[in-house]
Amino acid sequence: TDWSIQPKMKEVGLRVVESALATIEIEEKSCNSNKQHVLDNYKFKLAISYFANGLLNPGRRTLSEMSNDYLVEKTLLIPASFILPTFLFGACLRYLWSKRQNSSFVWTEMSPKIREWIDKHNKHLNC
Repeated sequence: TDWSIQPKMKEVGLRVVESALATIEIEEKSCNSNKQHVLDNYKFKLAISYFANGLLNPGRRTLSEMSNDYLVEKTLLIPASFILPTFLFGACLRYLWSKRQNSSFVWTEMSPKIREWIDKHNKHLNC
């Protein structure tokens, strides 16, 4: 898909996941961290799509909402979004993202831990 529609697609995806996860009653503390990991993963992709389209403020805001599991990404991307010219910053992110996508499809796979958590709570996700 074209980069220009990525923010909207990622926003909708995040809302769907947030809605599904909101219906799940958290029974274990470990589930809570998995839930945050899933949300952070969607938010990271949304932030990248904002930055890639020159939407710096929404990108920064989305990164700041993420947990500190993404501290390295936040520490690198937020300052870079202020320092680099918008077009260069977006072009770099689009290039890096496409290189990552072309070299590996690991980024699209769920971790076994996340898959196990979703399977455990699947009855809520299929409502």
